[in-house]
This record gives sequence, C-alpha cells and structure tokens, in this order.
Amino acid sequence: MPSQTVDQLLDQSIVAYKKDDMGVASKLLAQAIKLDPNSERAWLWISGIVTTDAERLFCIKRLLIINPHNEIAQHGLTLLPPNLEPVPPSLEKARKEDVDICTFPGCDQSVTRIGFKFCYKHWKAVNVPLDPSATLNATSLGEQFKLNSRRMNLVFAELGWITKERKGWVLTQQGKALGAAQKEHHQTGVPYILWPESISGNKVLLATLKSLNGESDEHSPKILKEDNSFRERYAATHRATDGHWVRSKAEMLIDNWLYMSGIAHAYERQLPIEEELYCDFYIPEGKVYIEYWGFEKDPQYNARKKVKQEIYKKYGLSLIELADEHIKNLDDHLPKVLLKFNVVVN
Repeated sequence: MPSQTVDQLLDQSIVAYKKDDMGVASKLLAQAIKLDPNSERAWLWISGIVTTDAERLFCIKRLLIINPHNEIAQHGLTLLPPNLEPVPPSLEKARKEDVDICTFPGCDQSVTRIGFKFCYKHWKAVNVPLDPSATLNATSLGEQFKLNSRRMNLVFAELGWITKERKGWVLTQQGKALGAAQKEHHQTGVPYILWPESISGNKVLLATLKSLNGESDEHSPKILKEDNSFRERYAATHRATDGHWVRSKAEMLIDNWLYMSGIAHAYERQLPIEEELYCDFYIPEGKVYIEYWGFEKDPQYNARKKVKQEIYKKYGLSLIELADEHIKNLDDHLPKVLLKFNVVVN
C-alpha cells in the first residue's frame, strides 16, 4: 500500500473530526505533522482543534516561523491573552516507560536530555530559523563591532528593531522586515533574536554605531530632495533651552517642553530605514517620533509632508503629528498622546 501524503492524512483527519472521533483525528494529525513538520495546513488545522490557548499559541508561533506572512496566524495571535506560555499540543503518540518523550506533535522519540522538551530534530525545527541566513546572535554581531551582547541589543532597541520584554528581547515589525528571526531558548523559554548576515552592512546600523562611537561619515548623507530643499530654506536659527538649534519658534517651544518635562529626546534624528530621512523629534523611551507641520500653506512643504507620512506608515513607525493648534496648548495635548506610547509625563 503506497504511503499517504500529508494532505491525504489531513483530509482524513478532518473527516474523523467531523464525525466527533477525536482519537482517530489526533492520530492522523500526529502522522501528518511527523511526515512534514513544516506543513502550514497541518499547523493551521491543529491550531483550530486544540482545546487550550497555550497549545493554540504554540501552533500559531510555529506557523509564523514557517510563513511570517500567514495572515490567519497573524490575526490569531492578536486574539490570544498576553504573557501566555506556549505549550505543545497533546496529540496521540506512543509512550515509552520511564523515558521522557519529545513533546513535538506526532513525535515519539526520546528527548535529548532529562528536563528537555524536544528530541534534537524537533528542537532544531522549533529553534533554528527556516531562513539559513538568519544565524547571527547579538554576541557574534557584537564581536564584529567590538561591543558586548547587551550593548548590541540596546543599539537594535534604539533603532526600533527589537523591544525589551520581561523575559528577553522581542522582534518588532521593522526587525522582521530586515529578515531577523524570533527564537526561544529550548529550556528556559527566554526569547532571543537571530539576524541575517546582511545586517552587518546595514547603512542605518553602521551610521548609528558610528554616531554612538563619536565618529562621523566622511561625506554628508544624501537625503530626499524635498528634505534637502526644506533645510536650505529654513535654517536652524532658534536655540532651545537644552542647546538644540531648531528651525522655528514652534519647534523651540516643543523642544523646551520636552526638556522641562524631563523627557530625553533627539532633534532631527535620522529614521532607522533605508531612505535617508530625518524626523523633527525622537523620544527613545517610547520609540516614538514627533513631526510638527508648520508651513502647510507652502505647496512644496505639503509635498514633503505627504512623502514623510507615507514613509512612517510604510515602516510602521510610531508617529505623533503636531500642528499650530497643538502648540498653543502643549501641556494638555502632549501628555495624553505620549501616554499612548507608554511615555509618562510626571
């Protein structure tokens, strides 16, 4: 009798499930996932029949490792409770006396060591990214740039590519777009990030590292024509309380408000993207950018505004937009909008 394909096993499992025969359905699912651990359809089906959110989270995370763009999995992730620990689904499997069995669905092999959850094959399936280019961790990257892993992660966080959570570092959408992979330690469950080799040559990363080391590029960066024209027309002639030279009285008022509120901020910081573009203000605490639109009667300025808004949207960067009506009442407006990005004004 010819061996069955994954799709055939899944079809039979669905039929059994509809007949309310969960034993047969689980057994067939276990066979399917053992035959192809990277089957999107299998993981999607398992996520739909498991009984706990923790098991569902395991399936969805596995789905997103296989295909980060799976929209069903992305939506499913938003429906699950926060701070949930993933648990491998309980599918039918053979058990060996006095031996810990791999908890990967469909596997009946022994774990590699006492206390581990997976056999070596499925530890690799869960922890090693499918994209072989994502192999560099913060330690190996830090060695390239003569930084320790903590400092390297802080640089990535400053760029908005990762964020710190209670148990470790977590990828942002910007980080995912760069080809990085989110992993978890197989014993502790602590999350960590693997980066593709191409990240070593990322222009934004290199520029940030140079800036942090007090270095500068030999040549001025090329910026968008709209930005360049604006800079030439509106010189930075207003000096804020913290020493920043800004381009208008309104920007000076914003800068002074942030300074007097004790909020660390940068003025005209380059955005962490491939396009070389600058924000008005950047607040590292909330990874949030501020743009003041102050010359909206100027058609050329409005064209520049539209380009910048589209870029913020394209990269999913957090943005606060200010206009003249907000400048008149910063004390009421800014604390409320900053709180949306977890920046608390005392």
